[in-house]
Amino acid sequence: MDGKLAEAVLLTSHVRVAFANSEPFTLSLQHPSFRGTSSLVFETDDGQGWSGPATQVATDLSGWFEYLQSSGVQSCALVGGVFGVSRTGAEHLWQQSTGLVQPRPADGRIWAVRYREFASKRVGPVPRPSLDPCVTRLLEVLDGCQTLARDASEAGWEKFFANARNELDPPAGNPQPKSHLLPQHGYSSAAQRLLRGCELSWAFGGTGSWTDLYLADDDHARRYDRLTPLLKTAVLDGISAAVNSELQAN
Repeated sequence: MDGKLAEAVLLTSHVRVAFANSEPFTLSLQHPSFRGTSSLVFETDDGQGWSGPATQVATDLSGWFEYLQSSGVQSCALVGGVFGVSRTGAEHLWQQSTGLVQPRPADGRIWAVRYREFASKRVGPVPRPSLDPCVTRLLEVLDGCQTLARDASEAGWEKFFANARNELDPPAGNPQPKSHLLPQHGYSSAAQRLLRGCELSWAFGGTGSWTDLYLADDDHARRYDRLTPLLKTAVLDGISAAVNSELQAN
């Protein structure tokens, strides 16, 4: 999964559970998803965008969570792949910007990450779609991609899509691993399974990715052009549905 999206999933899910259960926010830079992060800064926009000034509100995750609590946040959700919050009469999105730390640190934590809160034009609560239709839609697209990969003699991709499908629709008796991006409690097994399936379906990126694939056969190319955007839409919809799903009581 794209790094920015993974962090948005991580932040949204952990804040949602902490808010819902009125419990301490324990997420820290020690989480594996932050393994490349050297520092975090959270700030609010002063109205001029990234090029303009901002007001710093926190330099760590616990301070940021305290700011969210004290600033009247009523709910949060994953909105278009970004962490979004709702206050009375206002919606805001936390956008991410990254910069390289120089000289390069020996511990591999090379990214200085900045989150800035911007006003959003979105109005009203984020809908919480049912998980089952998202699973069904993604399974259908994965079946098409797996068949295409088989027909095109792309054995590696055929196995890739088969593994993702098995995560969404596992054989009876198979253990159900949890997504490392979600908290250990608060999310249903169905939400965990859907997010894991979406993680394993993430075939997008640069050189060597599914979106970098060239198929010489005209029929294969037409099917590829039809299926690839469907796959991305199904994966992104599934991620949002899983992260924004109804939480379970402790």
